Amino acid sequence: LVSDHGFSITKLFISVNSILANKGLISFSYRLNLDKLLRKQKSDVAKYKDSITRKSAYIPSFVFRSLFTLANKVIPPCILSKLETIVPISVDIDYSTSKAFMLEFGNWGIYVKRDYLNIVKKIFGNIPLIKRILDKKDIFWGPHIDCAPDIILVPEEHVFFSGGIHEEPIYKRYIGEHEPHALIAFYGDDILASNSVNDRIKVTIYDLTPTILAYVGFPLPSNSDGRPLTEAFSIELPSIKKRANYLRRFRLLHGIKELKFRG
Repeated sequence: LVSDHGFSITKLFISVNSILANKGLISFSYRLNLDKLLRKQKSDVAKYKDSITRKSAYIPSFVFRSLFTLANKVIPPCILSKLETIVPISVDIDYSTSKAFMLEFGNWGIYVKRDYLNIVKKIFGNIPLIKRILDKKDIFWGPHIDCAPDIILVPEEHVFFSGGIHEEPIYKRYIGEHEPHALIAFYGDDILASNSVNDRIKVTIYDLTPTILAYVGFPLPSNSDGRPLTEAFSIELPSIKKRANYLRRFRLLHGIKELKFRG
């Protein structure tokens, strides 16, 4: 029995992109969004909204950037977020020109241009609700590490992140959310009793596949980052020294299947 994450009650949210926007590190693009006007129309009109929305022209950003910046300063975020749902203009993050932004708040990562790394670390280092700030190399490895976020924020307990740009920097909200401590439980004839297993053994999600493969007698993946959890078993796992390239086998079988399909 395994879960890929745990659950907890979140009490406070940190709006990362709102904070970055207030510091001038996020750029915006503005476009006419006719979809907002069509939402309240009858169904016979609404059926055309997709084609019209796709043809919506981007509004020259220099016209609205000043207005948006002014509105952001004088209008409370809670009101600004409601206005955006009414006014037929969409304000989007311009990822190509922004200095820093959080693309997916569930992974706690911020993409940052190299010259702004220390600036962003200092901004969030001054927020007491942030427990740690990690570099990508502290967590990720492998040939695709360049695709990973540059900074990972680790929040305190019962604190989570949001990605809105018209929110209060920090606000209260009670909601069930994911948290990083997962559950794993073994049961069966070959499993050691719970009082026989050292509770302090380090288990990661990478260990699950190697453990299952080793137990059923299959070779371990040649590129596996994990290890079989031999400490949990009362028997010796015979296949832990064998390795196999499952990706190569998959590609070969897929190629054969394609040839059969074409034939």
